[in-house]
Amino acid sequence: MAEIYKRLSFLQRHPGMTLPQFHAYYLQHHGPLAAAQPGFRRYAYGYVQNHVLQPQAGRIAAFDGLTCTYQVPRSDYTRGFFNTEDYRQVVRPDEERVFDLNATRSVLAIEAAAIGARDAAVKYLLLCDLAEQAIPHCLQQCAALPGFRGAAFNRLLVQTASGLGGGNAQGFGYGSLLEVWLASEAPVRGDDLAAKLSPEDAGALALRVEQHVIYMLDRPTGLLPQD
Repeated sequence: MAEIYKRLSFLQRHPGMTLPQFHAYYLQHHGPLAAAQPGFRRYAYGYVQNHVLQPQAGRIAAFDGLTCTYQVPRSDYTRGFFNTEDYRQVVRPDEERVFDLNATRSVLAIEAAAIGARDAAVKYLLLCDLAEQAIPHCLQQCAALPGFRGAAFNRLLVQTASGLGGGNAQGFGYGSLLEVWLASEAPVRGDDLAAKLSPEDAGALALRVEQHVIYMLDRPTGLLPQD
């Protein structure tokens, strides 16, 4: 099966917004606005928002929201929604209202492995630097969690990291992202989860998030024609 490419945008809220205000605007206004654009739909067959609810104990959340767009297969992933007039004229002005653009980062990722379902009520994100050979064991550890429903391991292509909509992104600090879905609240804390799933990475960061699927279509089978 062909590799699944995703674009992950790590979002910091605008300094003038509280976290509840940010979550509400991100879900109720910004998400529908972006999803309604023909240019957005051209390049993304799926759009998922992750709203950060609870950082790992004793740690500061690295971001307030994570947008995950499932990318339509194409030969050149440097071309995308950021290059369209829909983005420049409609979505970018709204980003300036809701995000701290100086602190926001976007990066391409490849989904390297996945098991189970992605529709559970509880979700955790684990930012880490997991070695390739450790992925199977990590997924086994995920499957042993109480209420386990599914997991997906994403390799972040850190060389593609940029500011939202372009520009440089120095100091992007993680090489992988693990998504874990659970059927219900489990007796697991973020720090325990990080230690269990990525024991050799002391800098791993686990975040409890609320997932909102804005839309998800079947993955296209062919390549997107060249622009």
